[in-house]
Amino acid sequence: MKKTRRALSLLLVLALTLGLFAGLTVTASAIDEVRIAVTISDPVVGDTPDFNPRLDYGNIYVDSLKSVKWYYWNPTGGIEHKGLYDPMTSDMTFERNVKYIVQVEFNMKSGYKIKPGSTINGISANDGGQYYILKLEDFYADERINRVDFQLSTPSAGMTPEDISKSISCATPNVKVDTISITDAADDPYVSNYALQSGDEVFVYVDVTVDKGYGFPKDSKNLESYFGVPGTSPDYQPGQEAYSEKNNQEARLYMRYTVENKPLDMVSITGLPKPEPGGKAEDCKADLKVPSGAHYSVWGMEWGMLRDGSEEKIPFDTVFEAGKTYLAVILVEPEAGYKIAEDVTVVVNEGSVTVPKVERDGDDIILFAEQVCGETVTVSFDANGGTGTRSPETVPKGVPYNLPPCEFIAPEGKEFDNWDRGTPGEDIILDSDITLKAIWKDKAAARIMPFTDVKESDWFYDDVKIAYETYLIDGYTDTTYEPNKNLTYAQAVKLAACMHQKYTTGSVTLENAEKGKPWYETYVDYAKANKIISKDYEWNKAATRAGYIEIFANALPDAAFAEKNTVANNAIPDVKMGHPQAAAIYKLYRAGILEGSDGFKCKPNDNIRRSEVAAILTRMMNASTRKSFSLT
Repeated sequence: MKKTRRALSLLLVLALTLGLFAGLTVTASAIDEVRIAVTISDPVVGDTPDFNPRLDYGNIYVDSLKSVKWYYWNPTGGIEHKGLYDPMTSDMTFERNVKYIVQVEFNMKSGYKIKPGSTINGISANDGGQYYILKLEDFYADERINRVDFQLSTPSAGMTPEDISKSISCATPNVKVDTISITDAADDPYVSNYALQSGDEVFVYVDVTVDKGYGFPKDSKNLESYFGVPGTSPDYQPGQEAYSEKNNQEARLYMRYTVENKPLDMVSITGLPKPEPGGKAEDCKADLKVPSGAHYSVWGMEWGMLRDGSEEKIPFDTVFEAGKTYLAVILVEPEAGYKIAEDVTVVVNEGSVTVPKVERDGDDIILFAEQVCGETVTVSFDANGGTGTRSPETVPKGVPYNLPPCEFIAPEGKEFDNWDRGTPGEDIILDSDITLKAIWKDKAAARIMPFTDVKESDWFYDDVKIAYETYLIDGYTDTTYEPNKNLTYAQAVKLAACMHQKYTTGSVTLENAEKGKPWYETYVDYAKANKIISKDYEWNKAATRAGYIEIFANALPDAAFAEKNTVANNAIPDVKMGHPQAAAIYKLYRAGILEGSDGFKCKPNDNIRRSEVAAILTRMMNASTRKSFSLT
């Protein structure tokens, strides 16, 4: 009985053991079918075929990716290739309107295989006859977008990140803005209602997607972005590097800004009183006002006047005189977060007061509002067949008015003679509004240059020819110019006098003094009478460059020396502001008449040759020939 029980126990253990192993064997022989979802970037025209797929279910079932292969598909009537399925090599690129096949191969983990219905980009893909291959035959290369333009309001002080986000739009077709984020330099997001301050660093990140049929370059280095202000597309600024996100259908683009104060393009002030004859400056008080919400304020005003062409402060007890020009000097300060633009437009009393000058004092500006005391009249100008325009002038009534030079261009074959009311430089009394009409005369026959020592091949030929034909220069003798001789002070003052007369009257009538007197006496007298010079020079001595410049700087009205170039104080290497002739030298540099040599050097103590002076004359009398440069 005991033997029987022992046998039964052994049989039971053996049965259980066999059953257990049998169960394991059954589990190992079962193969699980798994649907795999693959996402792969659509091909883009011009890209090469080396995309990597993404498995939406991770790598739980897939042991390793073997390869992604692209083939041409050659439908009937399509683009011809070597065979029905031409494999693409790494140096080939996707073409427009060609159908492609993609094949993705896997090593599946033991116990798993791909289940029918697996997809590529959401489209069911067949298994190509093998359980570890997915194949899809419906790909076309997308149109590539290499540049994305954004429009936005440039971040400035006082704006909030929310303001910036709301202003952003994409100006590139088939690209849509998905999300926007605004961060600081540490990549921390700004609070949406934070008011930006001047100096803040702002990074504007824009996530974008493309419409179906379009794609970004697979290499984000080939994707450009530009950010600009609406309505100024030619002035887009390039963004920083682009970040491709996920695939070539999405990208992140960004731009870095340093916040600046918002510019104020206009300053408008009302309430400026007009000085009246007999009134005192201390009694002529202003109640200056600015428009509501103007972001600037008026801090003060004091009275000055023009004396000898320059501004001068006047005492409080000054009595205003009829016909004199007085200045209201007004200080304007911008609010925090704003700055006054470099090219600001200034309007005083709704435009009825002239503002000829604006100076900067740090962030503030100082306005010089010009008014004539007493009644005024208007002087208008009639070209009378000539061309060009000239703005009317408001001048004191009953006070001598100096007839100005003619700025109109003469009709063909004519030159300026006089105004119908007198000669330029002559004073007339105006009791009512008038119009000055230009009177033209037949142009004198051109002078034929007789100089045998000035050849057409000489660099100064054209300048000497023009100066001679316009009666600005004469020869050393009847037939020689002596271009290599140094200019004397007597010759310099003659040239200055002739330029002044030519500019103010349109012609040169000055001649050498009569026999028995120094030949240059008439030019010296003219120069002194017209405030070109105020002292005598050693007339027969060779002029230094600083010396002739000092004379030429007064040969024309200040309006003829409009600043063309930025030349900072002390920027001319060998002429600092303490030099006796610094004001004259910097005046001609800034007007583009002089540019120096050897790195903008003036060489003020050197002499100047007659050939060099001819070029200076051309630039003095013809603004279009002046030089452009910057010296800071």
